[in-house]
Amino acid sequence: KKKGKKSKEKRGGGVGVGGGSGIDSLVESGNEHLAFERIDEGLADLKRACALAPDNPVAADAYGMALAEFGDPDDAIGTLKRAAQLRPNEGFEKFMYLGQLLDD
Repeated sequence: KKKGKKSKEKRGGGVGVGGGSGIDSLVESGNEHLAFERIDEGLADLKRACALAPDNPVAADAYGMALAEFGDPDDAIGTLKRAAQLRPNEGFEKFMYLGQLLDD
């Protein structure tokens, strides 16, 4: 009985190549680390998610916004621009962060 594997595949939601469930887990883990002020761990998980799935808009959104809050502004701008290219019609937060970062 391989219930665990089946539920993992289901959870991926078909995002990106190969289902993306590992990417979803990394993004979730990264956001959880950030919520508990484990900034380095959170940024590392989100960076890894983007490296493994460069076309995943959820990972790009999360990493770009985390960089805007806790990381290098120049890296944040590049990542948020990529997130905007990947998903221009959803998620207004990336545009707000870009506006603030580019305004400085």
